[in-house]
Amino acid sequence: MDLGEDAGDSSGSDADEEPSSQPRSENWQDEEPTEDEVLLYFQAKGSVQDFELKDYRTRHQKTVIDQERWDSQMTDLLEAYMEFGFRRSRGESYSGEVKEKHIITVWSVFDHKVYEVPVFVSDTIHNTSYIRSGLLPCNPLVNTTVFSLETLELYHHIFMRCPRLGVQTFIRALSDLQGVRFKANLAVQFSSAYDLYVRLVEGARALVLQALDRTSSNHRMLNTCPSCQYEVKGESPLAIRMMVAFDGNNSLKRFQRREASEDGRVLGAVTERLDTRVGGGDYFLQTAQVDLWDEPNWGKWLDWAPSGKETKNPCADRWSNMNESKTARSFACFEVNGIFAGFCRHSFVLVFADMVRTGEQSKYILALLHHFMSACREDRRRRGLPETPVGSLGVGYDIACGMVDKIARSPLAIASYSYHRDNFETYANLSKFIYSNYRQALSILNRSRDTAATMKEVGIEDAESIFQFLEEERLYLESRRHTPEHETLTSSYYLALVKLSNCQERLGRARWTFRGGLGGSTGGSAKPSDGDLFLTEREMSNEQEMEAKLLLDVQSLEERLGLRRDQRWVKGSKDWKNAETLVYMSKYQKALDRLEGLIIARIFELSRMNVSGTGYKMRQHIGHAMQKRSTAIISALESYNEAAAKLKPPHKLLSWEDVLNYTYLSEFDFLRDTRSDVRDCIWARPAVREAMSEVFKLLRAGEEVDRLHLEIKRLLTYIKEEEEYISSVARRVEQYDAPLAHQILQYGHERGRFNGVHRKRLQAIRKLKGFKPVDSHFFHPGIGVRRQGFDLVDSQKTQGGSEGGNETDSEDDNEDEEEEAQANDVVEIVLAVANDNL
Repeated sequence: MDLGEDAGDSSGSDADEEPSSQPRSENWQDEEPTEDEVLLYFQAKGSVQDFELKDYRTRHQKTVIDQERWDSQMTDLLEAYMEFGFRRSRGESYSGEVKEKHIITVWSVFDHKVYEVPVFVSDTIHNTSYIRSGLLPCNPLVNTTVFSLETLELYHHIFMRCPRLGVQTFIRALSDLQGVRFKANLAVQFSSAYDLYVRLVEGARALVLQALDRTSSNHRMLNTCPSCQYEVKGESPLAIRMMVAFDGNNSLKRFQRREASEDGRVLGAVTERLDTRVGGGDYFLQTAQVDLWDEPNWGKWLDWAPSGKETKNPCADRWSNMNESKTARSFACFEVNGIFAGFCRHSFVLVFADMVRTGEQSKYILALLHHFMSACREDRRRRGLPETPVGSLGVGYDIACGMVDKIARSPLAIASYSYHRDNFETYANLSKFIYSNYRQALSILNRSRDTAATMKEVGIEDAESIFQFLEEERLYLESRRHTPEHETLTSSYYLALVKLSNCQERLGRARWTFRGGLGGSTGGSAKPSDGDLFLTEREMSNEQEMEAKLLLDVQSLEERLGLRRDQRWVKGSKDWKNAETLVYMSKYQKALDRLEGLIIARIFELSRMNVSGTGYKMRQHIGHAMQKRSTAIISALESYNEAAAKLKPPHKLLSWEDVLNYTYLSEFDFLRDTRSDVRDCIWARPAVREAMSEVFKLLRAGEEVDRLHLEIKRLLTYIKEEEEYISSVARRVEQYDAPLAHQILQYGHERGRFNGVHRKRLQAIRKLKGFKPVDSHFFHPGIGVRRQGFDLVDSQKTQGGSEGGNETDSEDDNEDEEEEAQANDVVEIVLAVANDNL
């Protein structure tokens, strides 16, 4: 390694050792040089031209050394970083005694210049003095290039908003902005400095969490969403206490690096460099924890015994993503296939897990669910509450129907991005989510009169009829799950008879041709040659053999159907026509399956086209695929209509517009049945189903309003108590550690900057059309079930403040009497529609 170009290489350099003529092994050891010795070496090296020192250490060795050196300095660096942040907030600078000055190139956003950076007497490490001046080093020992802290902060916040922005792209932009040529080693230096910056930020955050008594391993997961998890005393429990969603994403695939084998058939040794650094914090579940929930390992659980019950999963037969053996084989070539994540309904991250050498399998959702539910149970036990909470946990998963039976790129970068996303994006939009849902729910409730009129028009007398329709639909679909065995045998027997009849016709023509050739010319045609006779004879022999095989098949099927020889079906008979209809049905089902698969693929691709972040090449690829698939859909549609027209009675024909409007799989399920005409059922009529859908929207809208009331109360309580708690702890800590108190206030400001917007949005809900003033008490803070380790403020003062707020808001309540009267009318209509049974 040539050390003559720049002393700011990201890796450390042992300057006082002699160059070795042989590469060193992995277990080498050296006496560590002091920082002053390394600095003297670099100063001396500048006066010697063409001096070169070869370094035989591997990249792994140099990374490990740098890591150990940074670790030894981290306490002093973190203290300097926090003090700099505190002094910068007050417009001050560090004024210690200067021991010496280093000539260093400082890179900032708009320029790079050579400065004399002071080294203070109080600092035993030069890097500490650099940080006190607002500069971040890139080498643990000696630096000739450093970066301003503001530059690192700018990149960090841009990167958190746009993770696709790499270090090299950012340095190229800085070089262009400052009119200099881009140097690759500058990007390496910046990357090292950014790693240090992230460690300092996380180190300061760890100290803040320690001061706030939030150091338990599951605290973030159990308190990430105020609306879902910040419980308020006296609140009414919900049937579903919390809604969560799980899903996997395979966009972070990474091949496992291996050596090339001699014959190319066997995989070589793994060449992955082991990274001992631990990243991900409390966001990631370790691989060992996930593997415990792999089905072969279920027997290791002492308190588990197989139930012996397993129901048939109809989705597994139709969708290949339900087959875990297929996904395991298709993804086995990757070391990491992506991440599996859990979110609350407001999109706060609960937990992640790496999908290692497998696709999306059941063990991931089982492990994440167990981890979350165990943490909730332990938290309730610690707080003296019953281990079993009131209400169920609602879990959403795209292949959850396959989980019912089983349930009876860098982690550091992903964790940092998730933390930033939760606090600066998801939390910022929390009140917007609540406001939008509340407005949508009120809009549904406001059209309850129209829904009641529609029900009468389509013949729905009361809500009890709707539930009866649902039961009929369930029984109907349940009865159509499997094709009866008799129908399968009948179709096979018909096809065998058709093949036998066609074979006998070909055999008869061959015999007639052969006999005519032996007896002379017939019908004025020339006598066939010996070669033609040979071919005819061979064809006749083949048909005779085929006739014998088909006769055996026919006889076997007749035995299974209980038919005698004299009962064999003949063309044109009643049984023959019925069997012919069944065969047409089978062709219809195949055409429908193909059409359904193409439509579902088109729906997925259309949604993918609108996903933010989809690159140009991917959009072009999807666009071409959709163009081809559109042609395929037209062809499949023609095949479907042709097969549907042959049914007796003819089944529903589909147009291009009909197919494009199909968005639910249930629409295809109704088309799938051909043994009875589903159009005869009342609940299958489009107008009735639309009315039923509106009724259920009304019901769900009422439930959503109840949930939103609870979430509003929780959010307002969280905002009030969190602000008080952060201020209280900061004042206490400020007495003995002002920089840490500043970091605590900065931590609270991460979310606190959005609290004013939240309050305005939530209060704006009360002005929506259809809002009932009687619900205004949900828009005031309550008393939270506290989990912090310190007391906030006097509870009486808290309660008194809340009561004062209620008096102020009562004036607004009196102004909404007309809206309240209208709301009561809406309630009466909804209750009439629901008929007390909903």
